Amino acid sequence: MLYKNPRGIGCVHCHGKDGSGALIAKYKDDGKTKSLRGPNIRNKSIKELKKSLFKRHKVMPTYFLTDSEIEALAYFLSNRGD
Repeated sequence: MLYKNPRGIGCVHCHGKDGSGALIAKYKDDGKTKSLRGPNIRNKSIKELKKSLFKRHKVMPTYFLTDSEIEALAYFLSNRGD
């Protein structure tokens, strides 16, 4: 549940149902089609997840997750099948 809806929009929408990344949108820029994708986060350490979650991003919303919630997300992601 935490991965699907941590605080508003869920990780699943950009990082895919297993954390391997997902297409967010396609758009045109100077006549070229570009893609905005959520990155693969399955192999991120707890330290890397915390750093990313507390950093301001251009696209990713800010979440206010506790350490135990981040640890639960890391466990969930590390136990997704390849």
